[in-house]
Amino acid sequence: MKSVARLLVIATLQAVVLAWDVSRIRSPSTNHKPALGRRAVITGFGCSLALQLGTVPKAVLASGGATSGKTTSIPRAKLRYYSRITTAVSRFQLMSSEIANGETQGAKAFFAEVEGSPFPEIKTAGFLLAVAFKIDSKIPPDKIQQVRDHRVLMKDLEKLKAAVSGGKKAEMASALENSKISLNVWLKGVELPVLGDLRYDT
Repeated sequence: MKSVARLLVIATLQAVVLAWDVSRIRSPSTNHKPALGRRAVITGFGCSLALQLGTVPKAVLASGGATSGKTTSIPRAKLRYYSRITTAVSRFQLMSSEIANGETQGAKAFFAEVEGSPFPEIKTAGFLLAVAFKIDSKIPPDKIQQVRDHRVLMKDLEKLKAAVSGGKKAEMASALENSKISLNVWLKGVELPVLGDLRYDT
């Protein structure tokens, strides 16, 4: 943006010079001091600015913030959400082992609707991370594959939550397996390792 501001200053100065020349042409008499008309200045500024903007890098003119494109939104989202998601996935992996051993205490803590719990983290931070993977800012969230994968994941986790509340081992095992599959699909989509990676070891 500094480049644009600098060019605006240059364009303004050039506009004044151009307006001065125009005034001299319209007032050729050496005894008459040229006057800078408002129309002349505006016209000169517009012409000069158009010429100057031709030299502005496209990246400067096209900048649209964190959601304008893949190259800007994804790195920021990774910095903001990766650590939170990694912690939540670590807890999921631990919960999976506990459920396999017939324990549900860890699962109940996983699904607790309190700030910082794994399930709410995957629900909120996971969604925001998925949205960041849009290629174009005009694409609605429903059209982003990572968001679709996240929606499937949340449905499977909700079923697992219900199975844990019901306490039936067969239902918990089935719901857990489906959750693992959808979680791995989503993790790949947001460029994170799948379950079993060393980063999820606690």
